[in-house]
Amino acid sequence: MHDPAGRPVAEVAKRMLSDTHEVRIGGDVVAQVRHEGFLGDRYEVSSAYGPLQARGRLAAWTSPSPGTACRWPR
Repeated sequence: MHDPAGRPVAEVAKRMLSDTHEVRIGGDVVAQVRHEGFLGDRYEVSSAYGPLQARGRLAAWTSPSPGTACRWPR
């Protein structure tokens, strides 16, 4: 994940043998993201701020190419 200037602010990675993705900042896990339902674009986010709901395409977050990483809306 990048800020509007393109600087990396967080990393999202899928956990091995799991449907959970971890959001890391500075190497620390700050949130866990799990897909909700069978199909669709809804996710449940567990963080220190409590449970959150998210919508979007998580697949773009895990791309190995730095140019295709998810960016905050401008």
